[in-house]
Amino acid sequence: MDTNAIIKFLEQQTDLSETAQVIIFKGYRTTEAANPQEVTVEVLDHGERAKGDRYAVSAISNDGARTGSGEGETVEDAIGTMMVHWPDLG
Repeated sequence: MDTNAIIKFLEQQTDLSETAQVIIFKGYRTTEAANPQEVTVEVLDHGERAKGDRYAVSAISNDGARTGSGEGETVEDAIGTMMVHWPDLG
């Protein structure tokens, strides 16, 4: 089953709504203060049936700092919007 079929099936069989597949990426960066920082990036895909933007992307650092969510009709748009908040990670 593809993502859209799974989301549709889950919503038909359960009381879930606004269901999304979550894809997680981890990476490392150097902060402005020259400290190493682990960052987890979450990409939510609400599927083709999304009401509004299909994708939402956010990031959280190992010390708890979090970016605002970036949203968009494409993954590229959502990541671009999230990058406006990237300095929030420190």
